[in-house]
Amino acid sequence: MLRSKMGPRLFRRLVERIREGQACGEVDLALDAREAAAFLQMTMQGIQLGARAGGDAKSLGALARFAIDRFRSR
Repeated sequence: MLRSKMGPRLFRRLVERIREGQACGEVDLALDAREAAAFLQMTMQGIQLGARAGGDAKSLGALARFAIDRFRSR
């Protein structure tokens, strides 16, 4: 229930932060902020599932860094 209430709020905040990053040159302007937020939100959920399944912190951290690196301005 909490996830269903927080999901849309988290999505909106991710979109805002991505746009802020684009405005200051940290996030690639070619990215669609809504698509990038959906990707990031799904990645976060996948990492949470991986952690529950016993994934080690080093591997999960590498996944997070990989996802974030896709956003950086080139």
